[in-house]
Amino acid sequence: MIRMSPLQMRILGAAATASFQRRLEVHLQSHFPEAFGALAPTARRQEIAAILHYAERLGLASELDVSLLANLYVGLGPDLLFEALNQVPDDSFDAAGRVVAMKQLADDCIGWLRARAGAEMALPRVR
Repeated sequence: MIRMSPLQMRILGAAATASFQRRLEVHLQSHFPEAFGALAPTARRQEIAAILHYAERLGLASELDVSLLANLYVGLGPDLLFEALNQVPDDSFDAAGRVVAMKQLADDCIGWLRARAGAEMALPRVR
């Protein structure tokens, strides 16, 4: 059995968070080049910090859920994203409910884009 001290756990956690932040920055730059890639490095790091702050406030823990939030945050903008999330009834707004609401919002956005661009546009469903 491996035992880790609280200090070792904090160091490991910090390294994992820093790694995720770097991967998230690369992802957002490649998928949102105009909205995110055009930002200066300092501004990109500030946006990622804001996304992680919102994710923590929403109770999101997995990298997948935080990445979905990041995609919606950059794609829609924080004001529109949180306006949409505020439409979800309060009784379903635990962390799992938030993830379901974000997935539905992503599907709705993709549906709107498909309708606007035409049926030939191949956009995947979010699962």
